[in-house]
Amino acid sequence: MRYGLFLLSFFVGMYSSSAQQLQSVIATHYPKAEEPGGIAFTAIRGKAEFFPFGQAELEKKTAIEAETAFRMASVSKQFTAMATYLLLKKGALTFDTRIRKILTELPEATASITIDQLLQHTSGIWDYEAVIPEGLQHQLSDTDVLQLVAPIDSVYFPAGSTFRYSNTGYCLLAVIVERISKMDYASFVATHIFEPAGLNQAQVYTTGCIIPKRAYGYHPTATGFRFADQSNTSATKGDGGVYISAQEYTRWMNSNNPLWDNAFWETVIRHKVHLRGDIYYSMGLFVKMDKKGKIQAVFHSGESTGFHNAVLYLPQEYRTIGLFTNRDDLIINQAYDEVLKIYQTKPLNTEESLFQWLSKVYANEWR
Repeated sequence: MRYGLFLLSFFVGMYSSSAQQLQSVIATHYPKAEEPGGIAFTAIRGKAEFFPFGQAELEKKTAIEAETAFRMASVSKQFTAMATYLLLKKGALTFDTRIRKILTELPEATASITIDQLLQHTSGIWDYEAVIPEGLQHQLSDTDVLQLVAPIDSVYFPAGSTFRYSNTGYCLLAVIVERISKMDYASFVATHIFEPAGLNQAQVYTTGCIIPKRAYGYHPTATGFRFADQSNTSATKGDGGVYISAQEYTRWMNSNNPLWDNAFWETVIRHKVHLRGDIYYSMGLFVKMDKKGKIQAVFHSGESTGFHNAVLYLPQEYRTIGLFTNRDDLIINQAYDEVLKIYQTKPLNTEESLFQWLSKVYANEWR
């Protein structure tokens, strides 16, 4: 009996210590409750603890809660990869399917690009943001992205020869999902991903849609924060269109989610592309492998006008660690590393922060 009480006291004390440390990190880096803020969270097998701070909407003085939805930006790519995987699993696609068979608008230079190469950022296809017309006034859709790159009869490199992070590739995957499934992308994700995973609030953003209990994005200035919620590129779906709360993200990224089955994780390992050291990319996730060939961690961040987010999952411990913010300053660089340190987790073997390194990967300036 005494031993059982000792164990209970030990685990309660350990939780209390880590929670206090996490709250201290928030208080240090985000001390002003009246500013845009965010939410730090951790979960094991879906049992979660949430640490919200700051305002979801300055104009209405709405405080952030566990149910507040944030735009995920590139964290959304794991949902796009899952949507594609479900079609692969069904046999509607193969990893070797040439994308030009589906996206017939694409030029001859893209003829050898496969589904696998879009998923793992090895396609060499052009960055759509490099060819956006000057003075564009409307928000781009994924189909607009296809139309932007379709006239460019060249690629950065031969398909499959190297890694180059590509938002274009994931926008094209969303269009492929639509054409193969005969459903619009947002409906496909809602029906085949959100519903099975028990995500009742999560949405793929479509222009003009209403997202209940959402955070709005802000940008720091010399005199405070200005509203900065949307841009020309923040309505594309495949590369960054998911809105989800911390509460629902802990339901998504945990061992009880039926979509994260053994077959999916085996696919992640089989199709991984090496980046550096023990870090790979596969199926919408950065992957850290251990010396036994098992997945030690998966992680991703998201950067969009008004939002910076970071998530990490430790499959061997069943632990999720995340930080969502509705402010696009760089405080998250140090803050998220300090949150990870509380749980003795360091994905990179360098002094560089995880968020900063990922930013360089997205800009293709990391080598």
